Amino acid sequence: MKKNNITIKNGFYYRLKFNSPTFEKKYGDGNPIILIEDLDSVIFNGKRWFDLVDTNPACMVFLARQLVELGLDVNESIDVSKNRKVYYGKIKQKDSPFSLGELVYADELENV
Repeated sequence: MKKNNITIKNGFYYRLKFNSPTFEKKYGDGNPIILIEDLDSVIFNGKRWFDLVDTNPACMVFLARQLVELGLDVNESIDVSKNRKVYYGKIKQKDSPFSLGELVYADELENV
């Protein structure tokens, strides 16, 4: 995957660069806008997303998205994540006042 040349800042909006079938089905938009809160390790108090995959819904969904969209198995997904920045943010559901927490790789994001 191509290196991301943008600086990700907390509290800013970004768009997914690539179409995500998972997000298309969930949000009605395969390239949704996400409000970044912080790195996974900050949000999860020093733990990475894969440390909480058994207990945190956002971590479970992130793993499932990788398995389906990237064709990785569980171990590959975790190995890949160890060398990539993962951010937690909120994506607003269409026609709803609610946003859901999601995890994304930094290199999946582009400026809005």
